[in-house]
Amino acid sequence: MNPPPILLQRIVKPTALPVVLASIAQTAAVKPRKTPVAGARGRVLAEDVFAVAPFPAVSLAARDGWAVSADAVVDASSYAPMPVTAVWVDAGDPIPETADTVLPPEAVMLQSGSHHALASAPAGEWIRVAGSDADTAAPLMHRGARLRASDVAALRACGIEQVAARRPHIAVIATPGPKARREATVRIVANAIAAVGGVAEPVFCTDEDGALVQALHDVQADAIVTIGGTGAGRHDATVRTVAMVSHVACHGIGIAPGETSAFGARGETPVLMLPGRLDAALAGWLLLGHPLVNALSGTTEPHPVVNGTLVRKIVSTIGVAEMILVRRGADGVVPIAAGFFPLQALLGADGYVIVPPESEGFPAGADVVVGALP
Repeated sequence: MNPPPILLQRIVKPTALPVVLASIAQTAAVKPRKTPVAGARGRVLAEDVFAVAPFPAVSLAARDGWAVSADAVVDASSYAPMPVTAVWVDAGDPIPETADTVLPPEAVMLQSGSHHALASAPAGEWIRVAGSDADTAAPLMHRGARLRASDVAALRACGIEQVAARRPHIAVIATPGPKARREATVRIVANAIAAVGGVAEPVFCTDEDGALVQALHDVQADAIVTIGGTGAGRHDATVRTVAMVSHVACHGIGIAPGETSAFGARGETPVLMLPGRLDAALAGWLLLGHPLVNALSGTTEPHPVVNGTLVRKIVSTIGVAEMILVRRGADGVVPIAAGFFPLQALLGADGYVIVPPESEGFPAGADVVVGALP
């Protein structure tokens, strides 16, 4: 009989999640760079954005119709047409100086060679007043905001061509082991990084001795995420290897799944070590990796969530932050997996709920916050 393996990576005592998050929050944001707005979707603003000039520069028609003076048509109706000076404008045309409202096409008729209004309208109706879309006094967007596609379009419409934004570069290192087993996990983490405006650089280590050490030395990144080798198996050596070239602050974190995750630093570069198992790495990324990217990006925005009502109770262990997969049903939010996530449950999940470490769970009927899976 073979002797049991020597466990070189024992977790003596898990570190509480709030302690690790406090350490992650101290991570300095990366340096901002001037970035063309057209390609800045997902990036985080490093400075407030101001309009370079009032927009629109002059008052414009917001619809096709007749530009008139509101005072001149105050008593107009189909029963009492009012003679009026009316100028036809297409949407986007400048408003004549004599006009301050726009009537719809059918509200003005030509009679005896002159225009007559058949309806009244208040001043300013269907007019984009000069400076109403953007003025130079107040920021269009504040620093720390992550740019959505709609933000990019609106900024471009206001004439903004560049913004100062942050885009962290993160190396995602698959530790030695079967590439096929690591690849799915590496890709989901890389995609999650890209979704929040970062740049992911996947690196797959070979099985050669020293491959992980070499990768840790070679990568130039704002942060490093390793995948796999954080447990106590006979081939698990990631935490021990990282400790040879970096500082490991904690191994074992009070989360589930993902309890064998670790955190440290290579000089000023944060190093997050995630398990190789897909569900454990996913939980570790959402609870630890996402806050790390937020710190590097300097964002002030929380992870998008929605609220729901719990159909069945959730029971959890005090001291552990637990991620629960949930599905949305007709009656509310249904928990479908905890602790270990079968792939079938992961495929059928609509999101997840986090039970904080100080809680024993949630009763049926409780309002819960549902996060989106990457």
